[in-house]
Amino acid sequence: AFPHATTAIAGQQPALAQEITVANKSLFQSITSVLPRATTVNEAGGPAYKLPAKHALAQLAATGTFGNVHYASAQSQLDQMRALIDEVNDNEFLAKLAVYSRERAYMKDMPAALLVTLSTRDTALMHKVFDRVADIAPYGNTQAPDRQDILNVGGFSDAVFHVVASFLENDASRFVREVESVEL
Repeated sequence: AFPHATTAIAGQQPALAQEITVANKSLFQSITSVLPRATTVNEAGGPAYKLPAKHALAQLAATGTFGNVHYASAQSQLDQMRALIDEVNDNEFLAKLAVYSRERAYMKDMPAALLVTLSTRDTALMHKVFDRVADIAPYGNTQAPDRQDILNVGGFSDAVFHVVASFLENDASRFVREVESVEL
């Protein structure tokens, strides 16, 4: 039934020179020639796709923590954010992204970092979005203290990235359009 499979006969081992093949390797060959090839390497060292700068910055602002996580350090996230901000060089997009990452992605540090960038590039725009991005709570904050009985998680599981991928639905510019739809 399976011409490429061999089995041992009644307790006998197949000959060492005999190759055991369990799948036809040419079966899915046509699909691999159609799929795009990875263009870069991710933090874990695996193949990945280089995103356009606005998309990469939006993804970082919505998922980055400025904390040391398994494959990325706080410093590497900050360096990546700075490089992407320089590449994007669009203050209105940065303002919208700060609001988006705070109000819709519920981030705190990334929007604050974007606000700091705006403070040196476009102070009027920074003042326009400040109240929507910066949380100023007197006599307290919303961060859990570092104690042995509290687990502060510094990153996301693969499941979160699968949700983001399904959100994009093969439309890499959808994330950017969502950010750009934010009204200032």
